[in-house]
Amino acid sequence: MRAITLCCLVGLLPFPTVAADLSQEIALLGAASGVEAATPELQRAWRRVAAGDPLEMTEVLGAMGGVSTTAQNWLRTAADAMAERALSSGDGFPAERLEEFLLDDSQPPRGRRAAYEWLVKADPGAKAKYLPDLLNDPSIELRYDAVDALLQQAAADGVSEEEQKRLYGKAFASAIDRGQLEKCAERLKELGEEADIVQPMGFITSWKLIGPFDNVDGVGFDKAYPPEEQVQLDAAIKGKKSVVAWQSAEAEGALGQLDLTETLGPEKGAVAYVYCVYQSGKAQDAEVRYATPNASKLWVNGELLASNHVYHAGNPLDQYRSSVRLREGENTILVKVCQNEQTDGWAQAWELQLRVTDPLGKGLPAAE
Repeated sequence: MRAITLCCLVGLLPFPTVAADLSQEIALLGAASGVEAATPELQRAWRRVAAGDPLEMTEVLGAMGGVSTTAQNWLRTAADAMAERALSSGDGFPAERLEEFLLDDSQPPRGRRAAYEWLVKADPGAKAKYLPDLLNDPSIELRYDAVDALLQQAAADGVSEEEQKRLYGKAFASAIDRGQLEKCAERLKELGEEADIVQPMGFITSWKLIGPFDNVDGVGFDKAYPPEEQVQLDAAIKGKKSVVAWQSAEAEGALGQLDLTETLGPEKGAVAYVYCVYQSGKAQDAEVRYATPNASKLWVNGELLASNHVYHAGNPLDQYRSSVRLREGENTILVKVCQNEQTDGWAQAWELQLRVTDPLGKGLPAAE
């Protein structure tokens, strides 16, 4: 879509470079939203920015932070036009400024990615220069490229097994992308190394579980059963059919899935609570990401962070994401998982998959 937009807008571009203050035009492009059309005012602003001095390209890319996707596209295509013109003319390509911008990880990730792409287009050898320093970059895209470069290096002909182990291990330690993690783990296992993606992705596998409580006719989703008021692991509580107590449960799925029916049986019209104490090595910003085909609520340290009254609509990885500030030391995680009364074969799953990550999605395994 970006390339098509650029092709359409290039016809509007007066190619002589304009040396002018473009701050107002950049601000206008940065304020564009997804609901408005390409108004004449926006087109004029784009035309002036795109015709601007390529040395101002980093000002355009720097405006891509905290704005809509539409605004990012307007800004990116204007910056692309600047860079394309400079490269085509052989004069004025702002390599030094783009490099400085790329290496400043406080700049907008999409803007930094654009800077990287243009530096590589100007000099394909720049990949080898920059990627080794981007393995732990806060830009997901740049980190993906850096890990991918290691994977290609490890898979090259003539690389010794010991060197492969080193390269795959280094990639494994930095990867966020599930596919890259799985590729690293598979190859490391083939090389005789221990590798499991469950822990690096931050999945919680050891839980306490209690239930079932009543959810016939959906009454349980909004009803606060005792675990919502206080978790007492030695308590016996009146459940749906009898007195229930907390039990230990292990998530045995390939990606940390906890099957509640393994412990509680194939209940319908039921509520269960899943609980753990997560140890954080420091106070830090994080995300709790979870997936379940069942209606659910999530509390962290007693604060309700998510409430999703949805049944059997799929449960992709990281289906629900909640930002949280973890305390140093103990943090409590409580999830309410509600099963309805559908009898269809595809509506029998009663399960939970939950992981703790940094804000980018890098797993944060619990501290020892």
